[in-house]
Amino acid sequence: MPHPSPPTFGQVLRRLRLVAGLSQEELAGRAGLSTRGVSDHERERRTSPRPETVRLLADALQLSPMDRAALIAAAHPELAATPLDASPPVAGAPTLTVRVGPSLSLVPPTRLVGRALEVEHLCGLLGGGNGRLVTLTGPGGVGKTRLALAAAVELESSERFTDGYSPVELAPVREPALVASTIAVALSIKESGDQPLADLLHEALRDRHLLLVLDNFEQVLPAGLLVASLLANCPNLVILVTSWERLHLRGEREIPVEPLALPDSADTMPLARIARVGAVQLFVERAGDADFNFVLDAGNAASISELCRQLDGLPLAIELAAARVRVLPPEAMLTRLTARLPLLTGGARDLPLRQQTLRNTIAWSHDLLTPDEQALFRRLSVFAGGASIAAIEAVAGSPDTGELDVDVLAGLERLVDLSLMRRPETAGEPRFGMLATIREYGLDRLHSSGETDEVHQRHASFFLALAREAEPALTGPGQREWLDRLSLEHDNLRSVMSWTLE
Repeated sequence: MPHPSPPTFGQVLRRLRLVAGLSQEELAGRAGLSTRGVSDHERERRTSPRPETVRLLADALQLSPMDRAALIAAAHPELAATPLDASPPVAGAPTLTVRVGPSLSLVPPTRLVGRALEVEHLCGLLGGGNGRLVTLTGPGGVGKTRLALAAAVELESSERFTDGYSPVELAPVREPALVASTIAVALSIKESGDQPLADLLHEALRDRHLLLVLDNFEQVLPAGLLVASLLANCPNLVILVTSWERLHLRGEREIPVEPLALPDSADTMPLARIARVGAVQLFVERAGDADFNFVLDAGNAASISELCRQLDGLPLAIELAAARVRVLPPEAMLTRLTARLPLLTGGARDLPLRQQTLRNTIAWSHDLLTPDEQALFRRLSVFAGGASIAAIEAVAGSPDTGELDVDVLAGLERLVDLSLMRRPETAGEPRFGMLATIREYGLDRLHSSGETDEVHQRHASFFLALAREAEPALTGPGQREWLDRLSLEHDNLRSVMSWTLE
């Protein structure tokens, strides 16, 4: 029986256009092509498109490297797909193929830095049979996708995954209902008649020892039911997810991805030790990519160390800063970090648009919040150095006042789930805070909302009341307890003083 053919160029083009939310006319306008031409390609009324046409369409659709590769593969299938095995297909069964060839490689062009332990742990979890659904969570720019791909590449030749791995880019997908078809396109599974797509996926993957990597799942969380269905029907399938928040499915193993390790003060660390710290390593490597003559030395070590600390150890932020070394040396960058987000722009053009500036990356997650959750987020950005639940409730408002139609604790949980807030491991009363880069974005949103003065006034009132309560206790038996408490709130108290003096 002849081998079923993979999706055609017209089918892939149409699916990517619908995922992008564009009409044929809008796509044609962006690509500089005629509407008739786009329609003819989707309807298979033309022969194989010219490479220049494929490039124009891919640019107009703002495709990720993964989806660009899928479009090229469909345009020139002889270069793109090879069956996983040579055994004849079962009659009527969908055929699963994998893409091969260097032009379609999804391995990033730069080395993964500072994640050796994380890759080892992740490979042990996925390859050891202890986790069939593993979700990497963390804020935008922390390196979830890079870590996932590094682990997938490491496991590709293992006995556990004889069918390799297949990455599926979900960032352009806004409708959970489109996730199944996006997976099918990535796996070159051709839709067949009226058979439900989920059933086709089950058939194609049921006997496969495959690692499926679902990247950027946060905006299609209801499609978690499809993930659960795939795992239930495909016993040898393992799924690795990257997301700002977990999927909340049974058996899910969540691994929070933390920022890179940061150096101590350069005054207390020898240069050789500073050079081995993950955040510094990344900065130096990316700076060397931008300026061949750039090196870490005694003259710039202190500035680079402080720069990495100011950027929270976020890989994306560090890479964006390092790309500027031809214009701004590290010492000059530090003086401009009072406003981080305007500096951290100009990422590589082959990155998705949302990762070409840090602001876009944070906005990607912020836009997943409801309006009341967005209000809670921007109000909490007033806190410097974190805050207790009591302080948050006093400043943010509550459903009781009619200001927010969201419970503060439930809202906090949502913000933590989306990695927009963190709960540091501290003894005693829980505290919540933001990375400095995320807080700056929140303050921008607060200013745009017109709530700045009111929120700062609440913030000041709470901490002035705290200071008055502490004053008589600073000379009594509770002195140590109060000094510790005031030490925790040092940044907030200093922020209040600065605001009242403005």
